[in-house]
Amino acid sequence: MYPFCRMLAALCLALLLASCDGDESNRHDSDAASDTTTAAPASPGTVEPILLVGPSTVYIAHELNEAIHADGSDCRLEGWGERLWMYASNNDIASQIYNYAQPGANTQTFQLPPEDREGNEPLLYGPRRDHYWAKVVEKMEELGHGILLIQFGANGDNEQQFKNNIRKFVRMARENNFTPVLVTEIAKRRRKADGSHDPGRGREIEWMREIADETQARLLDLFQKSSRIYGGMTDAQWDEAFANCYSRWYTGDTPPKQDTHFEPKGAKKVASWVRDLACEDTDSTLCKELRGTPKAMRLASSRTIPEHDTPPMSWQNMPKGTESLAVVVDDHDANHFVHWAVTDIDPGRTSITAGETPEEARMLNNQLGGKSYIDPAYPDDHMYEIHLYALDMAKISEAHHMQGTQKVSIFDPEKTYNHLEFEKHFGNFIIDKASFFFEQQAP
Repeated sequence: MYPFCRMLAALCLALLLASCDGDESNRHDSDAASDTTTAAPASPGTVEPILLVGPSTVYIAHELNEAIHADGSDCRLEGWGERLWMYASNNDIASQIYNYAQPGANTQTFQLPPEDREGNEPLLYGPRRDHYWAKVVEKMEELGHGILLIQFGANGDNEQQFKNNIRKFVRMARENNFTPVLVTEIAKRRRKADGSHDPGRGREIEWMREIADETQARLLDLFQKSSRIYGGMTDAQWDEAFANCYSRWYTGDTPPKQDTHFEPKGAKKVASWVRDLACEDTDSTLCKELRGTPKAMRLASSRTIPEHDTPPMSWQNMPKGTESLAVVVDDHDANHFVHWAVTDIDPGRTSITAGETPEEARMLNNQLGGKSYIDPAYPDDHMYEIHLYALDMAKISEAHHMQGTQKVSIFDPEKTYNHLEFEKHFGNFIIDKASFFFEQQAP
């Protein structure tokens, strides 16, 4: 089971109290339209549910990844909407973010129930979600108030279809006491012949801006923001920050580029941009709901490790979706010599005592090939590193990539993984990490 459908982890997201300066040209008061019903203000302290609609850049879902990349890649992609919960101001808000985006949809096909989509899908990304506009309307009626984030590209729509449908979504949101917020598409990560950034989008960006002006709906110009940020990055930085999954498996001379979607780390980054854009108006309800910042995992240990014992450690702030924990202890001053590596730790744990190996855990090889703890015993002082990982899989043996339609395990039980190798091989399954450094004195 993947993070988007798991129960929320019991973590409290800290309030981010910094103010943000906005670009007035891109800011709209969603209650200013005179020809539509406006959303009534919520009572003080009331949580405003957030609904999202759009295509695969908003929601891709891990179940679809194997269908999308049955060509042998190990890409694990997410939409930015799948990480928006991380920026909620508190758990009550995080639990009321509802992602109705439909991979491959445009404004026309998003209104079709599944039985009517045959032959009318501009992009076929494997099995489709049973999410479409009527479901969104049902949810708005059920909730009675909230915010609707709307992001669509043309994707086969002509200008009249696109504008009419966005107008419809805005109008019906207001009729159901929801505040509509329009979000432009994110830029693509491409180059022109002269090497400059090619954002790769069409007139639909202007269409969305025009509808925002016409309806006086709030606009989050993600296209403008992403174009500016992408334009200052190299290809290698694009790959590292957002998605380089193709380059990890492709054996030809020129691996294809993932220039549109994001691996989980990229989805988290883009979700933070949406939060930043929302908070260009710090007084808006949307900003108040998204003013959180991910509460970092914290790892504590002892500066002096007991002789012959594994180091004691405790931790807190496990992120949502954690299915297991892993610990790697290696020597910073000895080329990351592995003293201890253990995975499959129960995510409900909050500590390991000195000398303890969790009974449910799986021991990996230490640097000498054994499955035990090696005492740090050197003739001079050394710096050691403890790394704690929150993983979105219950067992390390579940880590895999695709070869054709077959799952191929990434995990090698005979391999020794220092923390650098662990992150290289299992990075797509790591939700978050925390580290602790200590110096062991020579005897």
